[in-house]
Amino acid sequence: MSNQNPHQDGASDPASRKGPDKVTFLILGVLVAAVVGLVIRAIAVMPEPLPDPGEHARIMPVPRPLPEFSLTDHQGEAFGLDRLQGDWSLLFFGYTSCPDICPFVLGELARVKKTFDASTDAEGAMPNVVFVSVDPGRDSEARLAEYMQFFDPSFTGVTGSNVELQKLALGVGAYFEAPDETETEGYLVNHASKLFLVDEQGRFLALLDDPHDPDEFIDVLAKVQFIGGQQP
Repeated sequence: MSNQNPHQDGASDPASRKGPDKVTFLILGVLVAAVVGLVIRAIAVMPEPLPDPGEHARIMPVPRPLPEFSLTDHQGEAFGLDRLQGDWSLLFFGYTSCPDICPFVLGELARVKKTFDASTDAEGAMPNVVFVSVDPGRDSEARLAEYMQFFDPSFTGVTGSNVELQKLALGVGAYFEAPDETETEGYLVNHASKLFLVDEQGRFLALLDDPHDPDEFIDVLAKVQFIGGQQP
């Protein structure tokens, strides 16, 4: 009589051929359902992607609080950090004797303001335009007042000592350099040609190109203001 093990003749044990049982399928089903549920919840709470402001705006990764400064506006009123809080502001550094850049940019901003005021579907808020004169030696209160009136009565012209002007300029990263006061009367002042957007909390938020196209500029402003509203 042979003592050969029946399992050694090549036949397999039925138990070894048995696939996953019902309990295993149930556990897998529960795990898959849990993962799917977590993914759905994660997608539901994901914030909407922020709009791309385009190549004409550079937004600060973190809004930069501005330092305290003391200037005077074209009406003889004090102009400090508090005047940049509560409303959006567009700062432009220049001077009234500028032969080209300043009148061009201020003229374009006046067109933007007129277009914004006439628009019925413009989003965001039209910032206050603040012209910061970096030529206090020639830009008196009266001269600034006349200059602002020429472009738009709502624009504000401000100036002050070089020390106070530098405080504001450094706060937004603006550059300007005037020659010595001993220079001839028709001297030129080197200055930034960009626009500096300050949010309602008095923080430098974005650097903008000058507005060649009012409608495009208004669209960029709306996108930048929306992005700024999402930042703490």
